[in-house]
Amino acid sequence: MMRSQIHTAITVEYGITTTQFHTLRRIKTGNASVTELAEEMHVSCPSVSRTVDELAESGLIERIRNANDRRVLLLKLTPKGEQLFEDMHAKHDQILENQFSNLEEDELEKLGDALQILQKIVEENT
Repeated sequence: MMRSQIHTAITVEYGITTTQFHTLRRIKTGNASVTELAEEMHVSCPSVSRTVDELAESGLIERIRNANDRRVLLLKLTPKGEQLFEDMHAKHDQILENQFSNLEEDELEKLGDALQILQKIVEENT
């Protein structure tokens, strides 16, 4: 249910696809070239290039030549992209807060502990 609400918020309220959202998120966290994005997202470079083109045309990202290797284009969020990213994360946080608002403090702590255990399991198995 939360995933559906988040998906709707991204696609309807912000007018971008989930692929574009994940691409923006990865650019924001430091994966700054098409090749790096493709490797992390487990998709082809042409697929990422199409998404990057769409984001650039929307004014959400910019391409910058690498000073050390002019053949490499680095990707960076524009101020418009930064604002969209912040707005989407605020919406994401609001959805989560609404979903968990009926839990007591001790229940939230137990949930947090359980999520840490799940994260450990996932990290050990990847």
